Amino acid sequence: MKFAIAATLLSFVGLVASTAVPRQDCPQASRFGGMSVSPTTVNPGDEITVTVDLTCAVNHFGIIPKYLDYTIEVPSASNNGHEPPIVIARREFAAGATSDVFTTQVH
Repeated sequence: MKFAIAATLLSFVGLVASTAVPRQDCPQASRFGGMSVSPTTVNPGDEITVTVDLTCAVNHFGIIPKYLDYTIEVPSASNNGHEPPIVIARREFAAGATSDVFTTQVH
């Protein structure tokens, strides 16, 4: 009988704790953040807006970057071996931030 009461009490405590703390759905791959670029097709001279969401990385996995490097890489099937990645931005990550948004011109 004592075991049943203790088990019931622990189950109830677990239930209360799980409902009191909101669950954040963060798949393992989200530890690197989620990125989107708009527009998705660009030509030299066009402006692009880059948006990165690092909410799961910062809040769930505890990964807080010092800076973020953004590059464009030519896919290996199209690269002749002489086209290095193009750095479009290197940005410091603001303290307390969970996202980064910027606009740049593709050269």
